[in-house]
Amino acid sequence: MRRRNFLYGASSSGLLALAPLAAIASPASAAPKGAPASRPGGPTRRPPQITWTIFSRHLQWLTTQAYAHQYPYETGVLVGEAAAEMGYAAVDLTVRPGGHVEPAAVRRNLAPMLRGVRSTGVRCAHITTGFTSRSSEYADEVLTTAADQGIRYYRWGSFSYRWDADAYGDTVLAQLEDLRKEVRSLAVLSRRLGMTGIYHTFSGGRVGSSVWDLLHLLDTIDPDALAINFDIGHLVAEGAVGSWQTNLRTAFPRVRGVGLKDSTVTRAANGAVRAGWVPAGQGFVPWVDFFRVLHDGGFSGPCEAQIEYVHQGVNLNTTFWADTPSFTLSRAQMLGTIATELSVYQAAASEAGWTATEQH
Repeated sequence: MRRRNFLYGASSSGLLALAPLAAIASPASAAPKGAPASRPGGPTRRPPQITWTIFSRHLQWLTTQAYAHQYPYETGVLVGEAAAEMGYAAVDLTVRPGGHVEPAAVRRNLAPMLRGVRSTGVRCAHITTGFTSRSSEYADEVLTTAADQGIRYYRWGSFSYRWDADAYGDTVLAQLEDLRKEVRSLAVLSRRLGMTGIYHTFSGGRVGSSVWDLLHLLDTIDPDALAINFDIGHLVAEGAVGSWQTNLRTAFPRVRGVGLKDSTVTRAANGAVRAGWVPAGQGFVPWVDFFRVLHDGGFSGPCEAQIEYVHQGVNLNTTFWADTPSFTLSRAQMLGTIATELSVYQAAASEAGWTATEQH
């Protein structure tokens, strides 16, 4: 089934109406890429730059999974066209089980799908993977193939703590030490391929939800090999009153990407406290303050929208394909929702001092 015929058929059915360790250690005298540079009279920062990015998981409903795997170029075109229609300059492509590209098919499908996305004028130098370490299945194959296709960033992680009876004091740090071997191995591969792996920060029992632990884990690693994808929604849920800013400022030399979502904190019927997701501007995230910190620090990299709240009865924190029965939103509803998120972020960034030339 070719792309146009698929669209017509899906629309009529209602589905689419919607190295050694020394090689990875951070040089003490060298400023990491993206970090402030010096100038006479005081510190300066490289020109800040936001790349507005959409997570491709939110566009998997444009086709069926079978179609995406059989026609990767055509699927890439659809993804790029939708991103451009909504105003996004770039796409973070899912290359993981259940994603746009299955890891087992990466050598066959990644290149044509990237050609399709890029043919629309939308950038794609960023993928999200499903592995936490180099020992994960297909990790080397995915990253080697992606590097050959001009991918600069890949998202990896995350790790969870074991909160057992002995998890106090040094035993918590010991859990981090247990992860170092895997982290260093992945850093060696990243360095060899000229890529940056960005670890996504989650809330609640994950390594990185407090940030200091992630900095401790990565402290001997070159931040151009492994860095941080700072999810402001998750980290505001962890520290809405102010620790999000302390964490962001402290981690800033290692921040290479930003995840965008708005959050609240809710209490479930069983008493458990959890992060909750809401449309941008309706939660706890102080968007203008957040974008001002990014601007003043000289941030340059992808700012990725992740839409995960319930919209008209549909939980968008789910991967939908065109033939997923529970996906009942129309094309106009879905694209309109994602575009509205971007407009909120752009307005806040502009108010925070980002000029039009600093946003793309």
